[in-house]
Amino acid sequence: MSQTLAAPGVWTDGKRLLWWLGIMPLATPLLSGALAIATGVQSLWWVGVLVIFGLIPSSTVCSAKTSATRPNPPSVTSKAKATTAGSSTSVCCS
Repeated sequence: MSQTLAAPGVWTDGKRLLWWLGIMPLATPLLSGALAIATGVQSLWWVGVLVIFGLIPSSTVCSAKTSATRPNPPSVTSKAKATTAGSSTSVCCS
C-alpha cells in the first residue's frame, strides 16, 4: 500500500483519519444490542447509553481543554477566484 504525500503548501486535514468515528453514535446501540443478545447479559444494553452520553461528551471536553486550536483551511486565493469566476459552472444567477 503506497501513500502519496500532499504537495508543499497544500492544506490537508490533520484529523482526516478520525472521520470514521462519526459513525460511532449510530453504531453503539446496535453493537450493544448484539452483545446483549449474543451473551445473554441484559446489562450490556446500557453500554450504548454509557458510550453516547458518557464517553463521547467527556472525550470532547478533555480534547477541547487540552488541544490547541488549529487554523481553518486557507481560503481560495485571488488567482483561483479569477479563473473560476468566468467558468460556466457558476452557481450564481447573474
